[in-house]
Amino acid sequence: MSRGIHAKFRLLKTENDIAYYAYGGSDFSFPYDEDIFNSLDGRIQIPLHLFNDRNAIADAIENKIIQVTPCYYAEFNFENFDIFALITIQKMISLYQTTNQLPKEGMWVC
Repeated sequence: MSRGIHAKFRLLKTENDIAYYAYGGSDFSFPYDEDIFNSLDGRIQIPLHLFNDRNAIADAIENKIIQVTPCYYAEFNFENFDIFALITIQKMISLYQTTNQLPKEGMWVC
């Protein structure tokens, strides 16, 4: 069963061993502006070495090694971290581990 949330992301650049992504997310259960969703106004900065170590993600988030600027429609978990960003990071790393290439863009529905 779907929760009714979705997001998309796009690689902006890689620089100094960091991948810079734009992302946006929204909840199907509430009205949302398609233009705001498509603007990919959220930002994720993730060190490249973390794409090889899925187990280090939780610590990297907690220690602010992964930097996130939440998107407009951010929904926060009990640790005050944007759920859209969290799932997007997990999806990006999963794609990388499948293809051995940084994902250039993608989307997910949950």
